[in-house]
Amino acid sequence: MYCSKCGAKQVIDSKFCPSCGAPISNPSQEDIYQSDLRNDVTSEKTAKTDALRAYVGKNADYYFNKWQIETGEVKKDSWNWAAFFLGFFWLGYRKMYSVLFALVAVYLVTDVILYAIDIDSTLINSGIGMGTSIVLGLMGNYFYYLQAEKSIMKNSHQGIYLKDKIARAGGRSPLGLFFSIFMMIIYIVISAFILDPALATPEMEVIEFGYSEMDGEIDDPSSEFQEYDEIYYSFYFPSQEGGPYKVVIEKLEGTESLYDQWDDEVPPDWPGVVGSMYSPEEEGGYIMKIIQDNEVVAKGEFSVE
Repeated sequence: MYCSKCGAKQVIDSKFCPSCGAPISNPSQEDIYQSDLRNDVTSEKTAKTDALRAYVGKNADYYFNKWQIETGEVKKDSWNWAAFFLGFFWLGYRKMYSVLFALVAVYLVTDVILYAIDIDSTLINSGIGMGTSIVLGLMGNYFYYLQAEKSIMKNSHQGIYLKDKIARAGGRSPLGLFFSIFMMIIYIVISAFILDPALATPEMEVIEFGYSEMDGEIDDPSSEFQEYDEIYYSFYFPSQEGGPYKVVIEKLEGTESLYDQWDDEVPPDWPGVVGSMYSPEEEGGYIMKIIQDNEVVAKGEFSVE
């Protein structure tokens, strides 16, 4: 303890300064306790801030500004252009592997649902991609803070922070960047080569109708015919391979009812078929289905007036 007037060091419990004679006010034990407590809190806060800075490494000032550390309450929403534009790659670069895995899982679950309900997923996937970019751009800094705090707590004990381990756990990682690319490739492979063949509805070709054909193509296309007209039809096999197939004609009367069917076959190297038949004798709407290997591979509708 020092004299507030001359700065000389004082003896505990003395009432006057031995140097200048000024009266001394000795602090109570409660005052000493509160002072020590404030010093401990300040030391703990400073140590944690230093540990957080060690975790981030370069650009620590940028993230501290985004988090607004000095306010004592971390800001959750702050914009990060790198997270917005780079997305997956930013996560890998900043070693945010848990978020990276979570996003891949969400993408795969979404693909399973879209394949199962059989809808055009182009716009939905674009929307999910844009939504992911916006969320990472807006919340990426906060996600990064949560990861940093988790790592700091893991590498600390009773207020002692192991800065070397914290620094190794954080920072930037070129390998993490390549890992994020690898995860993206894994996602594409699973989605395109496993989920798609297993869940997606088989590709369906459309049968084209007309009054005549020329050089293997429908020459005068139409879907409306009169009784006893000769109807030409053409279609392609989705696999581009011919072989045996079945033609089924069903009449549309609220529900589909079988009108006619027959078996046919073309050489295996034929990618498609051009055939003809006479229109049904009954007026109404009809649907033609081509069945190959017990699956409908092509269909089309026509009417007889």
